[in-house]
Amino acid sequence: MKKTQNKNTNTHQLCPKLADKVILRRRNNWSTSSVRHHLIKVHKKTELILENGRQKQNLPNIKQERKEQLHKLCIEAIVQDNLPFNAFNETDLSKLLKEVVPGYQPIRRNTVARRIKRLKHHHHSKLIEYLRTVETMSITTDFWSNRTNTSFLVLTVHYCTDDLN
Repeated sequence: MKKTQNKNTNTHQLCPKLADKVILRRRNNWSTSSVRHHLIKVHKKTELILENGRQKQNLPNIKQERKEQLHKLCIEAIVQDNLPFNAFNETDLSKLLKEVVPGYQPIRRNTVARRIKRLKHHHHSKLIEYLRTVETMSITTDFWSNRTNTSFLVLTVHYCTDDLN
């Protein structure tokens, strides 16, 4: 096995197919999972299979459309109920979802964060667009700090529509 190393990469040539590939990258925490996966699948090195690792179970597949619908409902619950982003991964909610919808893998926290960021941009744009149609508005400001001295600036906009709503 040939090994080269510099500040950002560490390359191991384990087989001819991977001879020019950078296997371990610093930005990926020096992960070897892709190397292990390659050796198991291509070279049939079954001794590298992790006993306690996450192994795919033979669960029924659910349609992508249904999966997206469930993901959307999970995100709505996280936002509406102020739940942590990983609420559906490490709790009894995960067990409940897997029991109720066999084959469904709950949405991961990174996916939740990414989608909430998109939703924020979407709703921010819609709000700006809507506020442009308001003729008169009143703005209230408040500035406060919590116990850890994190400061917050709150802006509240009040307005009436033409029919006084």
